[in-house]
Amino acid sequence: MGKLIDRHSISERQRKFRSEYMAQVHPWYSGPAHIGVIFLVGLSVIGWCASRLQGASWEWLLVVPVFFFSNLFEWWIHKYVMHRLVDAWALRAI
Repeated sequence: MGKLIDRHSISERQRKFRSEYMAQVHPWYSGPAHIGVIFLVGLSVIGWCASRLQGASWEWLLVVPVFFFSNLFEWWIHKYVMHRLVDAWALRAI
């Protein structure tokens, strides 16, 4: 489990970065709304796909590995691409 960050233990450089970063976030941005939209879209697509299945048997076995690997990729892309400066042409846009 991750450590809680004591705001007094972060460096001045990190404090400055956070301040500058947060100043660039649009005032209408809402973290809970962002998560809500992601879940709504995801669950809607899953529901639509499940409603289209006809006579599925072994196909249901794909649910667990697809769920696992898609979440592993989501974690990886956030940790190694989205939450740090990456100087690679294809990844900079993310």
